[in-house]
Amino acid sequence: MQAIVLVPLTLLLLFAIVQFSVAWCAKLALTAAAEDGLRYTQTNPTRAPESSAVQSVTSNAGFVSGLTVTSQRPSVDRLTVTVRGQVPAAFPGFSWTITGTATGPLEIFRPQGR
Repeated sequence: MQAIVLVPLTLLLLFAIVQFSVAWCAKLALTAAAEDGLRYTQTNPTRAPESSAVQSVTSNAGFVSGLTVTSQRPSVDRLTVTVRGQVPAAFPGFSWTITGTATGPLEIFRPQGR
């Protein structure tokens, strides 16, 4: 009689641990991808970070789907890159959107005296 209660609870706990682990791995991969996109734009100021961020996610976390990469400049010399994606669900009907963000400085060269 105890097995009827313990087996489903144990399986539920096991699937919850697996789901959390997949989400945590995706969070780390998306944050690393946002940092890669930021670094790419810092070294190539005329280029957008989207291609580098998407390439980083597909090589490090191919299980993440529905990728969107956005970049914005909160000020003239700062850049914020945000990468969003969906992780596969261990439970049917459950979807989880994970976000990774990186913010950093951009070098802007100005003529002397300005």
